[in-house]
Amino acid sequence: MRKLPAACVGLALLLCPLVVSAAPPEATAYQITVDHAGSTSSGGALALQPTPLWKVSLPAAISYPLIAGGAVFVTVAKPNTTSGTTLYALNAATGGTPWGPVDLGGNTLWSNATYDAGKLFVLNWDGTLSSFDATTGARGWSASLGTYAFDAPPTASNGVIYVSGYGYLRAIDESSGSTKWSVAVVNGDISSPAVGPAGVYVGYACPNVYGIGLDGTLHWQYPNPMQCSGGGGKNIAYRIDTNRVFARDNAAGYVIDASSGSLVAAFNAGTIPAVTATQEFFLYNSTLTAKDQKTGNQQWSFTGDGQRDCRHRQRSALLDSIGRGTELQHLLRNEHHPSRVRGHGHERDV
Repeated sequence: MRKLPAACVGLALLLCPLVVSAAPPEATAYQITVDHAGSTSSGGALALQPTPLWKVSLPAAISYPLIAGGAVFVTVAKPNTTSGTTLYALNAATGGTPWGPVDLGGNTLWSNATYDAGKLFVLNWDGTLSSFDATTGARGWSASLGTYAFDAPPTASNGVIYVSGYGYLRAIDESSGSTKWSVAVVNGDISSPAVGPAGVYVGYACPNVYGIGLDGTLHWQYPNPMQCSGGGGKNIAYRIDTNRVFARDNAAGYVIDASSGSLVAAFNAGTIPAVTATQEFFLYNSTLTAKDQKTGNQQWSFTGDGQRDCRHRQRSALLDSIGRGTELQHLLRNEHHPSRVRGHGHERDV
């Protein structure tokens, strides 16, 4: 099992005003939305600002932010130690701290969170999933899902939290913390569940990609039969417009039909792609490429200084939440190409 570098103390997030279909104006999960498509209309709480809003110093490594209900939520590694994380709430307008830090425990410096209907759900590496009131920080229920190997961000949607780890994909009831169903998967490492209207999608090493119904029924596995297995995995994206899953195994990418599980196309990407209703964006060997969603034809590419390492990339105006050391900043850059962002917080994979 890979361990988190303790020196990783940054945060990176891009939110862009592209033409997309009915994207919610909040960032409630890894890659902004529960489908992990990595695109947003940037309305409401995510509206772009003409100047930096605020800057806050936090003690150590910062997770990706959740932005909802007028607040920004992050998990933060405990400083000067090898284990434990805390949860903070920051006022989205001022950067003030209405509550936190709240101790999350754990035997590593990893934890991550998701948001739904006024509640936060935080998972640590030991498999403890806890609920919190997003307004007050009051702790609700806690559930132990296993003993170790939970290193994928959870995803909460419509009253259910989807968790990958310890060899299973699980559906957890948001109100009680009880397990609704679980499906055995190959190792279950790292892949944050991407949720669509008819299924949940995860991808692991080799690759082993799963399409599972919202009721826990296994719809398909790619490839079938399984070719190999191993530790590790990659976060994947789902796009409702085309009903496609974008999965990866190292740099090799697979576009899979979400209904049938059949391979549609291939791509190369070193990080999780971002997809909109009309375009697909891939970062590979320091080059960002945009492709037409329907034809697959390349529209443009951008190399720049060769040091881009951010997950969410689109063109036009860019809102960067950047970690500089242990500082969380909101910075607007009006540019017509992707900007370079350093620092990834303490999420485990790209």
